[in-house]
Amino acid sequence: MDLRAEQTNRSEDTETLAPASSISSLELEIARPELPLIRFWLFSIGGPIGAVSILLFYFTWPPPKYLPHSGNRSWRELDYIGSILLIAASVLVVFPFQNAAVLGGQWSKPVFIAPLIFGIILWLGLFTWSIFVDWRLNDIIDAALPMRLLRDRIYAAAVLNTLFLGFPYMLVIYAFPLRLQVVNDKSALIAGVMLLPMLGSSAVGSLLAGAINGKKDRIFETFFVATSLVVLGCGLLSTLSSSPELEKKALGFLVFVGLGFGMVVSTATMVATFHSSIRDHAPAQGLMAQVRVLGGSIGIAASSAILGVKLQAQRGPSHPDETPLLASGNSTLLQGELEATVQAYADAFNEDMRVCTIIGAVAILLTFGTFSRNRLTVAERRAQQVRERFGRRKDQSTQALADSAYVLD
Repeated sequence: MDLRAEQTNRSEDTETLAPASSISSLELEIARPELPLIRFWLFSIGGPIGAVSILLFYFTWPPPKYLPHSGNRSWRELDYIGSILLIAASVLVVFPFQNAAVLGGQWSKPVFIAPLIFGIILWLGLFTWSIFVDWRLNDIIDAALPMRLLRDRIYAAAVLNTLFLGFPYMLVIYAFPLRLQVVNDKSALIAGVMLLPMLGSSAVGSLLAGAINGKKDRIFETFFVATSLVVLGCGLLSTLSSSPELEKKALGFLVFVGLGFGMVVSTATMVATFHSSIRDHAPAQGLMAQVRVLGGSIGIAASSAILGVKLQAQRGPSHPDETPLLASGNSTLLQGELEATVQAYADAFNEDMRVCTIIGAVAILLTFGTFSRNRLTVAERRAQQVRERFGRRKDQSTQALADSAYVLD
């Protein structure tokens, strides 16, 4: 097949929107005449969907008699220092990886190293502050990162599992459409649509995990099966060929990844709810969400780095700072260069999936940290949380009365 002739034909109805900026990062977007209209409908439909969601939320909100009484909370109980440290540390650690994924060539530059070092320092400061609050101010301030959560073995294992599985899931969302556009000559729109099997199976997995753990604690079994599905899907995706024709089995492999990830997300949410006290529900859920994003950001950055290595290996060291533009408006590539670049993208994706399989295997080992012989049912767990909450209030009331009596004396 004459790749240059095919590229020239595609140039009649497409144009380049976003060229690559370096050898370790290639942004590819092919614009077609109908995309402005598609974008208009995509952004316009968000309003009606949001309105329907608000109405459903309003009409399904339970009556006050069914809501738990959380009591009045004082603004003085809010951990301002811990919250600032948590936000700053999270942003500074995630930013350099996302920046490296988009721009490339940033690994040894101050724009990558400086925020990462400051982010790590702030994380250490956050842990130090949280330990201090847990030790001296536990009854005065509700820590943004309660150390009580990390002392729970099942919760800590779930956090680590979520961190490791965020890596392959976000990487697939980033790398698979890019591969479809370059290797299989799909438009940006079609490449995005082909993620639907994975996204739809994620929703099914969330529902399935909720049903499995609705009454009894099957957290370990769910985590193990779900993580295994993600590993299976990534391993199968690593076997795809570089054929211009998309292998239909690829969409089936995506289902394994989406189904497993959906089950993990739902189960991790349950762990954050049942293995934390009522006062720690919010930070428990927030930490789960943050480590998932962190793992995904590292995954995307790793994918960009692997792609850069493959491109350099295919093209040789003669032009280390230039990246070939695989877009319909570029006619400067020789046929050999074009074939080499397409092959580099295919090889990079397969290497991505092999790395994800290894990361997922580590996540499987982490699931054993969620195993427990003495398991409570959902009802028993809720009753235990209520008892702990009222016990804490009773202790606080007793302490307040004792302090008042001391002042009067």
